[in-house]
Amino acid sequence: TKGRAIMGIAIGMSFALAVMIGPILNAGIVVDGIFCMTADLAAAGIAILYLFVPDPEHLNFHREVETVPAQLKQIFFNAQLFRLDVGILVQHGIMMAMFTALPFVLHDLLQLNKSEHAWFYVVVLMTSVLFMGPMVMAAERKNKMKLIFLSSVLLLIIGELVLALYQTSLYSVAFGLLLFFIGFNVLEACLPSLISRVSPSESKGAAMGVYSSSQFFGAFLGGALGGSC
Repeated sequence: TKGRAIMGIAIGMSFALAVMIGPILNAGIVVDGIFCMTADLAAAGIAILYLFVPDPEHLNFHREVETVPAQLKQIFFNAQLFRLDVGILVQHGIMMAMFTALPFVLHDLLQLNKSEHAWFYVVVLMTSVLFMGPMVMAAERKNKMKLIFLSSVLLLIIGELVLALYQTSLYSVAFGLLLFFIGFNVLEACLPSLISRVSPSESKGAAMGVYSSSQFFGAFLGGALGGSC
């Protein structure tokens, strides 16, 4: 459970860090360069996999950590897992859609120079981490998972409402974004842990596979729908 929580935090932070680093990269290599850099990094990852990662001497199949296609139907029709999978899909969809619109709010409405966007995100994100830590520890160590989970969902909703309704000042946008990131980061840590707890012991790998697929498909949908709107 703790391992799943750490993995969730790492994935959530990768999205958040991308939001901060993106404006810096855009200033230097623009969007075309970012896509080319992504392709180069992907190719480098493939090369490292084939050239430097050793082949195991023995291959053992572990049902509790690997995806078993025959178990997918059971995973899809598990109501608890389905809700969590839909939740992470919607969560990442909202984040990606929001960050197709937020830079225009900062630049066009609030007159914040593009070169300053990264620092704005850094301050908000680092502040959210200060709140995230105690909430995650309370959920894991003090058995407050349901309370923290619902509170995080509520923070996401309130944060989105603030961002939608109060775009008149940098402080109101920062406050809405802070609430969003607190809820987002806490859920990123708690949802993999919940998947691990809820899924049957013999199909944890399949459950995590569906969860991860939902997570990244949500990011795709959010970016596509946000860009089209």
